Amino acid sequence: MSLAAIATNEIGMHVLVRAWPKGEEWSAGNAPLTMNAINSLLAAKKPRELAAAVSAFPPLLPMGVNLEGGRGPRCASISDALSEPGSLRLGPVNPELLQYESHFDVGATPKNGLSAARNAQKACSFGSEWLRSISDSREVNGCELVIEPFADWAFVRNVAGLVSKLLALISSGSDSPMISAGFTKRDNETFGGEVWMIPFAYNPFFAPLKANLSSLAAKLGDYSDYQVLMSAITRGERVAARSSWIAQIAEKVIARCFGPECLDGGKAVFLLTAPVASGDYISLLGGWRTADERRYMLCTMANEGEEAVAKRVASALVDAVAGCRLQSEDGAIANLGWSECAETRFDIPPTLSMQRHSVFADIVYQIVYRGSNRIAICANCGCAVIQSNMGPLKEWCGPACRMSMIRRAEKASR
Repeated sequence: MSLAAIATNEIGMHVLVRAWPKGEEWSAGNAPLTMNAINSLLAAKKPRELAAAVSAFPPLLPMGVNLEGGRGPRCASISDALSEPGSLRLGPVNPELLQYESHFDVGATPKNGLSAARNAQKACSFGSEWLRSISDSREVNGCELVIEPFADWAFVRNVAGLVSKLLALISSGSDSPMISAGFTKRDNETFGGEVWMIPFAYNPFFAPLKANLSSLAAKLGDYSDYQVLMSAITRGERVAARSSWIAQIAEKVIARCFGPECLDGGKAVFLLTAPVASGDYISLLGGWRTADERRYMLCTMANEGEEAVAKRVASALVDAVAGCRLQSEDGAIANLGWSECAETRFDIPPTLSMQRHSVFADIVYQIVYRGSNRIAICANCGCAVIQSNMGPLKEWCGPACRMSMIRRAEKASR
C-alpha cells in the first residue's frame, strides 16, 4: 500500500494525502533533508514516483498557519476520516486530468503520461482501504492526515529541477544552456520581441472541473486559493487589458512574475498561459484545442546571450523561493524562504549561517549551496540530480534510466 494516496478535491484538482505526526513542525536544523530524498523528488517523472518521493518529506507549508483565502481541508484526523469518509470531500482519481497535472519538466507530455496516470489510479488511490491500512500501521500512531495540492508538489519539483539543470549547464560552460535545458525561442507580438519559453506547470483554468458552485466560483475567480505555493512565490502583473467585460472577469491575462524584476523592464522571468506565451492567442473562454494549451509556460525575453539569460532565470527562481512570504488569516506574515541566523554573528569565530523556514526553501537551498557536491544531468531523461564528489559523475538519475541506456546501447550494437 502506498504511503501517500492521490485523490481529487472539491473542485476536481488532485491532492496528495498522507500521515504526519500531529502538531510536529519541521525545521531545517532539527531534520535536514537528505540528498537521496531530494534526488527522488528531482527524478520523479510519474504521479506514482512523485507520491513516493513526497512520502519522505514533511508538509510543504506550516500546518499551524491558517492560510488567507485557502480552500479545502489541509489536515484531518485519521479516526474521523474513517468514521465519516465523506467529510473530507475527496473524490476518485481522474487519470485524464492527472496526466496534465503531472507535468514534470519539459520531457513529460500527455502522450506518454496517461498510462502512468492510470497506474497511479490503481496503486495510489485514496479510499477506505488505504485509510484502514494507514490506521492499522503502528508507525502512524499520533498522526493526522495531511492534504496538499498535487500541483504544488509538481511545481516544487519543476522549480528545483530547472534550477539544478541550469546550474549544471552554466558550471559546465555549455554554449547553449537555454536550449539544452529545454527552452525554445519564439517571436511574441505582445512583448514586441523574441521570448524564451518552456512548458513548466499545469494551468487549472482548463481543468474539466466538477459541476458545482465551488467549481464555478473558482473558474471565474482566483485559482491561487488552490495553488497556494505558486501564488506565494510569484506576484501577478497584468499583461494587457482585455476588451470586453466578460474577458476582463474570466480571462485576466496575468503574468506570474518571479523575483524583483518588473514585467515591463525586459528582465522579468514569468509564467504565462500557453496560448498567450506562444503568440497563438485564442479566447480562454473557448476552452482548449491542444494539450499544450493546458500548460503555464515559463518565459523571459531573449534580449541577451544564452548564458546571461540562463543565469537570469535561475536567479529569479532562487530569489523567489528565498524571499517567499505567506499571509495567514489573522494578517500575520510567515517567512517560508531563508534568512541569516543572527545569533551566529557572535560565535567565536563568527560564522555565516542561513536558516531555512520551509521544506521548499531547504530543497532549493541545498541545490544552490551544495558544497562539494556536483549536479549531473541524466543522459537518458534529462533530469538533474545531485551527486557526491567521490568517483566519476554518473550519466543517469536512477536504475530505470541506467537500464534504458544499457538496452539502447545493446540495440544499437546489433
